Amino acid sequence: MLKRIYITLLLLASCLAAAPLWGQADTLCISAPTNNYYVTGLANSTFQWNTQGNGTINSGQGTSTVNITWTSVPGTYQLTVIETSANGCPGVPQTTPVVILPTFTSVNNVSICSSQLPYTWNGFTLNAAGSQNANFTSASGCDSIVTLNLSVNSFVGFTDVQTACGSYTWIDGTTYSTSNNSATYTIPNGSVAGCDSIITLNLTINTFASATDVQSSCGSFTWINGNTYASSTNTPTYTITGGSVAGCDSIITLNLTILNPISTSVSVEICSGEILTLPDGSTVASAGSYPIILVTPNGCDSTVTTIVTVTAPISTTIAASICQGDIYLLPDGNSTNTAGLYPVIFTSTSGCDSIVTVDLTVFQPIIQVNNVTICQGDTLLLPDGNPATLDGTYTVFLNSVNNCDSSIITNLTIQDPIDLVVSGDTSICEGQSVLLSAFGADSIQWQASSGLSGIAGTFVTASPDSTLLIYVNAVSGVCQAADSILVTVLPRPDITLFAPGQILCLGDSIAVQVSGAESYYWWSTADINCDTCASTTVTPSDTSTVWVSGLQGTCRDTTSIDLYPIDPIVALISGDPSICAGQTLSLQASGGLEYLWSTGDSTSTIILSPEQAMLISVIVNTGLCIDTTSFAFSVNPLPSIDAGEDTTIVYGESAQLNTSSTNSITWNTTVGLSCIDCFDPIASPLGTTTYCISSINAFGCYASDCVVITVDTLCKDLFIPNVFAPINGGHQENDCFRLYGTDCISSMSLSIYNRWGEKVFETSNKNECWDGNYRGETLNSGVFIYYLNADLITGESLNKQGNITLFR
Repeated sequence: MLKRIYITLLLLASCLAAAPLWGQADTLCISAPTNNYYVTGLANSTFQWNTQGNGTINSGQGTSTVNITWTSVPGTYQLTVIETSANGCPGVPQTTPVVILPTFTSVNNVSICSSQLPYTWNGFTLNAAGSQNANFTSASGCDSIVTLNLSVNSFVGFTDVQTACGSYTWIDGTTYSTSNNSATYTIPNGSVAGCDSIITLNLTINTFASATDVQSSCGSFTWINGNTYASSTNTPTYTITGGSVAGCDSIITLNLTILNPISTSVSVEICSGEILTLPDGSTVASAGSYPIILVTPNGCDSTVTTIVTVTAPISTTIAASICQGDIYLLPDGNSTNTAGLYPVIFTSTSGCDSIVTVDLTVFQPIIQVNNVTICQGDTLLLPDGNPATLDGTYTVFLNSVNNCDSSIITNLTIQDPIDLVVSGDTSICEGQSVLLSAFGADSIQWQASSGLSGIAGTFVTASPDSTLLIYVNAVSGVCQAADSILVTVLPRPDITLFAPGQILCLGDSIAVQVSGAESYYWWSTADINCDTCASTTVTPSDTSTVWVSGLQGTCRDTTSIDLYPIDPIVALISGDPSICAGQTLSLQASGGLEYLWSTGDSTSTIILSPEQAMLISVIVNTGLCIDTTSFAFSVNPLPSIDAGEDTTIVYGESAQLNTSSTNSITWNTTVGLSCIDCFDPIASPLGTTTYCISSINAFGCYASDCVVITVDTLCKDLFIPNVFAPINGGHQENDCFRLYGTDCISSMSLSIYNRWGEKVFETSNKNECWDGNYRGETLNSGVFIYYLNADLITGESLNKQGNITLFR
């Protein structure tokens, strides 16, 4: 990092010394406290730099440029420079603050309930209580370490012991008529730690003494409780406190029949399979409404309708498993070691049957047999990690995935090694081939940089261009062997063939010469006047190839020349007939020696950048013959693609992306997307992100487009005033310099300096303000500099600096 301190210099009339008027503060990280500092002064001046013992001047003392390494202790320090002019006059000392920032740390203490595990934080997943560090880079560029201390609280459980007569209605709203020690009730967030509280009921129901007072009357009846009843009833009760032998009440129930022509409905709940006796003595076992007409002794009819509700039994199935040989304890206390279905009948809270069926699976031990063969001298690593090198059977006992016993049996066979026999090294001439062989293995593989007719088999033909090392790899069963063969390629004679030209008129002759070998031999379909001379005359009657072979030692070289008697030539254009918009097109013309394109080009190959389909022509010239041809091509459109409009979201929010294309798309950026193969994913980036899509249409043409999601910071409401006026001339709203909108700040350091670099105010309280005083003295109007270093509630860092104007 290189920073420049610009200091304006004034000439003092007395001695022409420099006097810097203003300095710019410097901020460094404790991990990189070295920086360069510059000052602009008079020509031939000297400069005395001073760190007040808080930094080491590595180089440049006396010059306008110094390199300083500051102390590794965080804090604010002063850098002073004094300029002495060429005539020996010193200037006014000027000071600029240098802030050394520490490695920022913060601790998040989080307490959760065990039901909230696993807990995800900053990309880390914690499955239990403990600590985890996350490293960040603060806005100032310094290290920032956030530590999570996670505590996990369990639920709180206790027992509610109750005794009641007859029945008891608990906090869960259920009325119990029998003793119960298994019912539970959960109070969400009921514990001190904010976790659930689980209460278990321990209820004892004592029976009470009961009797029925059967009465009949016409019209009305006054009972022992003092109440007068005008209709038949069997529900009134009268309690004699403590009247039973258990310390419970005696309850008398009135069974009153009013012999008036009345209609009464009675609701009765029975269990499935239970029989109910109706008032007339008949019985029912199914749900329904049953009206019964009774006749009183005085002849008064009474209609009683019984509404019967049938409660079905509760059925639950529990899946369980054991290993062979283990015993499983059933809910009723019985045990078994056999797979099957075991129904157990209980009484539910409603008093009806409840059936719990255990579906028991018995896992058999797993036995795995592996037949393995290795080559003699190799080692096999058994499943338990032990090595094996000899024939035999090895048994290893392990635990299977179902936690039952598992055994792995390895039958190990040792194979004899390979006796590989290959061809010897050999020499050939350039362009020749040689047959190579390899024996002694089931599979032979050949490997070379080039020149082989194949890569597998006993025999292979080598046709190398230069001396070649060929590798042979052999495999038989599990054994392998390797060897190599060197094929030396001897150079052929480098013969050169010369002719005054290749194009000639039909019927003419041409003299052709050759050099570079000891002896020669010519042949061709054309007439040749001497087939062993170094120079010969050829008379072609048609397009002909003249061959000549030169012998030097045992190697031969052959070359040729094509002769073209004048005949009508054919002009050709080759190239891609279809390109995508924006691409270039390469066209190649052939058939002659000279070319003239309709574009004005005169080379055989031209490069075009067309915007639409075109027809291109070329004239081909051999010097004696001319031909022309044309070439048509098309320009295909790019796929239509639109990534949507750029948008801005607040940190932690998401944005809906809406893309469009005539073809399928591919997302090139996938971080923070809800899906990577759809047109409208939800984007949840942690910072400003560019999302790009690409598409290929049926023509094979490619196009792409991008959309930018800008993430606004959490401190968008933070406001730092640039002017304030204490007491005189001020207002209540701005009589003290303070920060506004600081809810996003967890901790901070605010420092204010005057123009000479002297600190006049410092605080770490975001609610504290500066009244414009320093050391009990009122400061005059002027401009001051503030530095704000803050840790945000998100773990990020914020660094700001600016000017404050004080008015009096």
